[in-house]
Amino acid sequence: MFRSFSLPGYSEIDLSFPIKAIGQKLAEIKPAYIHIATEGPMGIAARRWIIKNNYQFTTSYHTNLPEYSKLLYKIPESWIWKYVKWFHSGSKNVLVPTQTVINTLDGHGFKNLKLWSRGIDASLFPQPSASPINKINPNLKALLYVGRVSKEKNLDILCELADNKNYECWIVGDGPYKSTLEKKYTSTQVRFFGAIEHKSLAPFYQSADVFVFPSKTDTFGIVMIESMACGTPVAAYPVQGPIDVVANGISGALNNNIEQAIQSALKLPKDPIMSYAKQFTWERCASTFIETIVPTRN
Repeated sequence: MFRSFSLPGYSEIDLSFPIKAIGQKLAEIKPAYIHIATEGPMGIAARRWIIKNNYQFTTSYHTNLPEYSKLLYKIPESWIWKYVKWFHSGSKNVLVPTQTVINTLDGHGFKNLKLWSRGIDASLFPQPSASPINKINPNLKALLYVGRVSKEKNLDILCELADNKNYECWIVGDGPYKSTLEKKYTSTQVRFFGAIEHKSLAPFYQSADVFVFPSKTDTFGIVMIESMACGTPVAAYPVQGPIDVVANGISGALNNNIEQAIQSALKLPKDPIMSYAKQFTWERCASTFIETIVPTRN
């Protein structure tokens, strides 16, 4: 085990700086392929050893670090873009979750970009025999969010809808912003379920009327395709992430007015939503990964 410390503002995320230890482990393993999945400290340690030993490697870009760094820590985006571009330089293939993110990275001068989508576990979503989640008020439409409960997820707008209008809001997940939301929104129409095991999420997706994804900074959002696999439409902003994942008017609705998106999503039939979601498989993801990784030595 490596010594670690919590990321400021995110106590559940641990960071470690095992610079020498990572290199020693890689030297022992003598890997035939190396893929770096994060630009964090362990990724830096691996990259340092790889470059020093003249190995080939691939990387993936999952998180919108420049925007998050500005939003959470007031660090200028330009600084983080320089760092992220440096980190991925030398990578033979940079795997990216959506075409919109590819376009963004291309605009910042990144090279060797490859589309690598995401998938769902068909054995978990849907679960037709699962017991439903009961509403407090059966006359209200249930709006669901599943994921990290953090400030950048823009969850206030969802809670405000339930607090002020005829909706019931279900927040499933945990994170540093949960206690703040619980204090701000005390109406019985705003319900906080906390962290739920992944295998137990299907009843929430299946019982909700609309899955609402209010984030404007995510690069993908697997929870959206899990919801669609259960036949529940997605309401989101027409931004990076949703714009590539949601088929507007088929599997969900995209609108700069989130309540209008919700109202449009409520009108969509379930069968086309579920059919659309079937394209997102882990088998396809695995095939892409195998096709794009490269040997450490020519």
